[in-house]
Amino acid sequence: MQNADRKPDLQGFTLLELLVVLAIVAMSVGLAAPAMSRWIERSEARAWRSDLANHIRNLPLQAYGEARDLSVDATGLRQAVPGIPDSVELKLVVPLTYSSRGAARGGELLIRQQGHDSVNWSIEPGTGEVRLRTAKGQGS
Repeated sequence: MQNADRKPDLQGFTLLELLVVLAIVAMSVGLAAPAMSRWIERSEARAWRSDLANHIRNLPLQAYGEARDLSVDATGLRQAVPGIPDSVELKLVVPLTYSSRGAARGGELLIRQQGHDSVNWSIEPGTGEVRLRTAKGQGS
């Protein structure tokens, strides 16, 4: 009779417990997905901006290495840095110029992207160092 009084060993989860866990996971993913999407977008923007700044920083070395004067306009910058989205507008007042000795003339680069902050970079005369000059409000 001992076997009749003994309860069977229950192992595993009930269907209800699994459904509750799945619902919690689905809600968590639903809340995290928009934030993750924005994070990925910002990460991609940081990447192409970093690539663009590094390319501009290397232009004096390129001019010196090739022993020739070098001039680059906004179209040339866009072609040299492949990750820049089409929605980004690069604007130079005058083309960036570098002497055969690697000295930069200096200039300003305005970067605009719809829905993002506009950024104004200053390219320092002489060194060609890239500095953030101003950041304007979104969408301007």
